Amino acid sequence: MSDTDIEFRPIETADLPALRRWFGDNELARRLSFPDDIWFAHVTRGADASCWVAAAAGTPIARFQLETAAGGTAYIDIGLRPDLRGQGLGRRLLEAFLAGPARFHARVAAFIEPDHHASLRCFSACGFRLSSEVDADGMIRADWTAKGEAA
Repeated sequence: MSDTDIEFRPIETADLPALRRWFGDNELARRLSFPDDIWFAHVTRGADASCWVAAAAGTPIARFQLETAAGGTAYIDIGLRPDLRGQGLGRRLLEAFLAGPARFHARVAAFIEPDHHASLRCFSACGFRLSSEVDADGMIRADWTAKGEAA
């Protein structure tokens, strides 16, 4: 699948069955919250939260959630369809998302578990600065600043 075959669109109710099937994967289920109806309402009706689906040929392959905090930093959460791991797709999708739907955010941050090596590599490769220390919640913070913006 080429990057030009991928589209980002706001999440829809029709996407939920596919996203929920991904949670049969223990790794994904341990890292992200299950996309239940309360979560869906939060990311589709809230002023500060939003969610996009990356789709190839109309089929969801990833989901991207952003929550904008006071001060303007957007916190990102990504879920990739489990059978697509290990192909470099996460990096390509994150780069495309930053250049696409997230382009209006000068600062994007993520909190990543220290043992989630693939995510740490992915975010680092996309220009996120990784904190050298684990925070009080046991996470590593990753920060990205748009070119031309002060860090």
